[in-house]
Amino acid sequence: MSYEDKSLKINELFLDESNPRFPEVKSQREAIAAMLEEQGEKIAVLAEDIYANGLNPSSRLIVFNEKGRFTDGDGNRRLTALKILETPSLADSHPRIKTRIQQILANKGEVPTDAACVVFKNRIQARRWIENNHDGEQEGRGLVRWNAEQKDRFRGKASIGLAALDHLQSSNDISDDDRARINKSTLDRLLEYKNTKALLNISREGDSFTFGDKTKLKDAVLGLRDQKVDRVYTAEKGRAYLTEILRPREKDSTEEGESSVSSKGVSRSRRTKVELLAPFGGKLVLKTGPVNNLYRDIESLFYCFAKNRKSFTESFIVIFRMSLRILAETAGKEMSKDLKDYLLNGFDSAKKSLDQNTKTTLSNQGIKKDTIVQLFQTGGHDYHNSKNEEQALALSIILGRMLVESHGRTNGQ
Repeated sequence: MSYEDKSLKINELFLDESNPRFPEVKSQREAIAAMLEEQGEKIAVLAEDIYANGLNPSSRLIVFNEKGRFTDGDGNRRLTALKILETPSLADSHPRIKTRIQQILANKGEVPTDAACVVFKNRIQARRWIENNHDGEQEGRGLVRWNAEQKDRFRGKASIGLAALDHLQSSNDISDDDRARINKSTLDRLLEYKNTKALLNISREGDSFTFGDKTKLKDAVLGLRDQKVDRVYTAEKGRAYLTEILRPREKDSTEEGESSVSSKGVSRSRRTKVELLAPFGGKLVLKTGPVNNLYRDIESLFYCFAKNRKSFTESFIVIFRMSLRILAETAGKEMSKDLKDYLLNGFDSAKKSLDQNTKTTLSNQGIKKDTIVQLFQTGGHDYHNSKNEEQALALSIILGRMLVESHGRTNGQ
């Protein structure tokens, strides 16, 4: 593919009259008017930045020869800004923008007279590179934009939400999967409220945050998985959210090292934490067969872990999650269904049979119909993100209800 790097005068460059941003036009003045209509004040903002700082030296215009002139295939916004800085009357169709340009030119700055370009022989040869810049990530071929966290890191800005996520993930209290499902801007908003800082014992010194109650912080953060900002949009909503999420913690006065007992009567050492959920929601009565055998072995293995935590590593939960998937796949196979069909077909009915407290637990752990398949697949393939014990137990509960409905023992069986 032939092209050349070239510096061209602005008056040698022409906007693309077939620009995808607007319907085809017949003249340069119409192209500029269409661009101003489509981009509005953004062009004026860009013009102000170019006038004060010059063109971005790391980004060239993509130009091709068409009808004997240099047509700008990628960079029409920049070229429009340059054209109206050079000749403000070209913005007559948009008086407000024209006035803004005149105000910009009254300040100290400089209008570039040329631009760095990469010149292709024709539109076809330039097409691939133009598409790379404008057609999203394309599985990695195109531009991959920074998310909010990455922008903060680049700017050296220590947002409270980013600091909280780093704090929890560094101690393996949340997984990569948890983190990916939390909107950082929503978390920032919640943690900025004064009453939230007081309740979670958060303090700040300079750019550093101290989180005094990690247990409550973890609950507050995990409760925001897949939640929209409206959930905590005001201080009042934020307070109501925390009241709901932390209510079990407020009732739990157990100190470090005390024991809690599951519904099956198994004691375990714990941090200040809600009573251990019983795997599968308690004892299941299933039909004799492979599903029942697997269920009983998985349940026994978990209670062995609960009694002897010091003998296991945190990776045990990964094994537990993987076994839940095997159990669900086996149950589905016996009903001539794959994992996805078994989980989706049984979810609504299973959830309906749960009490409200258990439904809330599922919600807090991000378990719903449109995530259930992914969560079971995560357990089988993504070991690093499968260490959330509370989520694993919650998954076992909803699976337990499905098993009762699909493989529960009836009279005479």
